[in-house]
Amino acid sequence: MNKFLTKISTIIKSLSGTSKKKLYADCIIRNEKNQILLLQRSYQDDFEPGKWCLPGGKIEVNELSKEAAERELEEETGLKEISLSFVSKKDRSDSTTEYFEGFCYSSTFQILDNGEHFRSQWVDDYKEYDLLLDLKETLSTLPLTIID
Repeated sequence: MNKFLTKISTIIKSLSGTSKKKLYADCIIRNEKNQILLLQRSYQDDFEPGKWCLPGGKIEVNELSKEAAERELEEETGLKEISLSFVSKKDRSDSTTEYFEGFCYSSTFQILDNGEHFRSQWVDDYKEYDLLLDLKETLSTLPLTIID
């Protein structure tokens, strides 16, 4: 009986490890024209190639979500020292994304990782773009200070 309980315990531990949600932090950055910064994913990427997205990405172990948002923003665009404010979080079946909003005084920067993104655009209406996953719906429901 003891071997049976040990086996069950091992199975439960392995299953609970695989059911953990992935955690992400994304940045909604706007400029002086109230435009939103979008990045277009590389067509060579395995995940949602060619789709438009926000700067952001995975939250690393022992990293706060705001730290992840700042790190991802800098890694992807070189933009740093942008004051980010928490907006909201969205829970999905397999992930949770926390959204942060910030203002960029300089509209010029460069994409730093062409393997992940190959183009950026300041946009007036994000609804006109082919956004990844449920981002269009998510942006329309977030309590942003950005005027649609």
